[in-house]
Amino acid sequence: MVPRSHVKRVVLVVGLAALAVALAVGVGARGARAESSASPSPSGNTVLRIGWVGDLDNMNPFIGWTNEVYEIYANEYLKLVEPDVDTVKPGSGGVAKSWEVTPDGKKWTFHLNEGLTWHDGEPLTSKDVAWTYNFIIDNEAPAFISFVGGIERVETPDDLTAVFYCSKPKANMLDLDIPILPEHIWGKLEPKKVMTSYPNDPPIVGSGPFQTVEWKHGRYLRMKTYDDFFLGRAIIDEIIYISYTNPDTMVEDLKAGSLDAAYLFPPAQYSRLETTPGIAVTAYTWRNWDYIGLNVYDGPSTGSPALLDQRFRTALEYGIDRDTIVSQAYGGKGLPGWSFMPPGSWENPDYHWAPEDGVRRDYDPERAKRILDEAGFKDTDGDGIREYKGKPITLRLLGSTRSAESQKSGKLIAGSWKAIGIDVRFQVVDEAVYFDKIWNYNGDTFEPDFDTYIWQWDGYHDPGQTLDCFTTAQIEGWNEFAWSNAKYDALDVEQNQTIDVNQLAELIKQMQAVMYEDAPTIVTAFPYKLAAYRTDKWEGWTRALNGKGPGLPLGHLPLVVHEAEAGGRRACKRCLQHVDHSPGRGRRHCRDRDDRLGATQKGTGAGGVRRNARGAGAARRAALAFAGERSVRRSVTPRQAARGAGDQAAGFGVLTTRKRTGPSLSLRMLCRCPAELGIRVPAVAASVSPSISICGTPSST
Repeated sequence: MVPRSHVKRVVLVVGLAALAVALAVGVGARGARAESSASPSPSGNTVLRIGWVGDLDNMNPFIGWTNEVYEIYANEYLKLVEPDVDTVKPGSGGVAKSWEVTPDGKKWTFHLNEGLTWHDGEPLTSKDVAWTYNFIIDNEAPAFISFVGGIERVETPDDLTAVFYCSKPKANMLDLDIPILPEHIWGKLEPKKVMTSYPNDPPIVGSGPFQTVEWKHGRYLRMKTYDDFFLGRAIIDEIIYISYTNPDTMVEDLKAGSLDAAYLFPPAQYSRLETTPGIAVTAYTWRNWDYIGLNVYDGPSTGSPALLDQRFRTALEYGIDRDTIVSQAYGGKGLPGWSFMPPGSWENPDYHWAPEDGVRRDYDPERAKRILDEAGFKDTDGDGIREYKGKPITLRLLGSTRSAESQKSGKLIAGSWKAIGIDVRFQVVDEAVYFDKIWNYNGDTFEPDFDTYIWQWDGYHDPGQTLDCFTTAQIEGWNEFAWSNAKYDALDVEQNQTIDVNQLAELIKQMQAVMYEDAPTIVTAFPYKLAAYRTDKWEGWTRALNGKGPGLPLGHLPLVVHEAEAGGRRACKRCLQHVDHSPGRGRRHCRDRDDRLGATQKGTGAGGVRRNARGAGAARRAALAFAGERSVRRSVTPRQAARGAGDQAAGFGVLTTRKRTGPSLSLRMLCRCPAELGIRVPAVAASVSPSISICGTPSST
């Protein structure tokens, strides 16, 4: 885990830090252990327990924005087209099984899979597809309007066919990160309510393999397997996502067996978990980067005017030591970063770009000083602080209370900038302050109220959608830096209409080069995402991207492949039916794909479930809550919008995680075969502590 042109952050449940809510319900030191017993797991059910740091903001896809909630959307709803977890190419496991496009790229015809149903038993048809897209287009729904640029309308010649008519070639049609919603439920609601206040409380009616049936704010969310999923019922019966505020507590609970998997734990815990029997760890980049945002808005702003000078910005970059940041702030669990496309996230083509020698601004404080001197930013009074138009240059630098890494990075960066003559006021704040500052308004006038900040971003699996967020049209929206560059904008228009992937890759790299040269932001690192899971109770955890990507069911992660053997029978990884796989048998029951061996949970004998990629990105749903007015630029601040919507929908505010899971892989495909992953479950229950339930039946610790 990123929408485009008209999007603004829509954060329905935003306000106080998640910490306050979590503490209120007792999730703190050892709190999650209690939470495990508080989250129900009916006897005999197969339950997977996953811990994460953070919380969910809202179950309404038009409003929710956190990484965590996009994991839930991915399990709850099908998209029109789902990508393959290894190739990240369009697959047939979504609402559509096939499609064709006219030579001019302006008419796309999608043929739906048969047997699709909603969780309430109603059929899912092309009318639901048309309603979802036409609603977004007609109402300019902020959460998704950037995705549908160029689409004029969607028509339905029959229940299994949806035809998209476009005004221009729609190159990313197969990558649109839009959940298909049930018209018979959402179509009855007033549009403004859909986009600002409808909470979509459980039990939620979706079309995915799991249904959200219970949600306790700040504590846990429970999903139940949908028996009539069109690709077959998942063997697992329930998934319980448990929210933590203390990542160290989450790690201890994983080690104790209260959790089956944990996601995004502190780097300092990596070596401890790596040597813990029965636990495996993974570290990888997955379209994510950490960066320094710079206020380069040339309109009304409280930002330092020195930041409007590209020479000043490049000097700041020469003044930071990426290697030290990665080593000290991330414990070595990451890579120095330069652009928005991390290495190892794409193949054939690879969209990663990095500046070459001579262009790359490596750490060189002496060069930084020379650039500042030549640009006129000199220390004329000898106090060690450079001046701009006779006034000392002071930069405010924000770090997040949620991220120890940003706090450590901030101290290092502040020290480095002071060494080249810049006064820095480093402050650690709640991320709610980020929203207030970056999307600040003075009355009806947009007026960013910051200098610099440290944050993180997860991009979409379609890199064009990620880069689209930083066009001039996205100022006051996704374009946090309020940066405007005509060359970049022109390349963005071209990439949006380029269907050939190799040509697209070249345009994506050119856009990264333009941004790097102008320096509205400084990418500092590609931090590794750290995940861990139990291997004594589960086997066959398989990583995405053919073993080079994630290996856990969460956020950006694909889950495991479980394979069970019981005699000569095992579960087909496409339809999950137990079939005879002796020579010459069992291959005709399932279409499209050979099933392949996974791995078994120890001491058990049946089943196999899989999951696919969710291009989630939840980057941040335009926080200008849509108040009935259609415009890219709004007169209400993100915080005002969020507060109003949150009060209506939930009665309280919680600022949970940062945006975008970027393309998130999910448990959605836990019951699907096209190169996704799955979980094996036990056939026979073993007697154990009822509070530790693996795969639905209690298992011994």
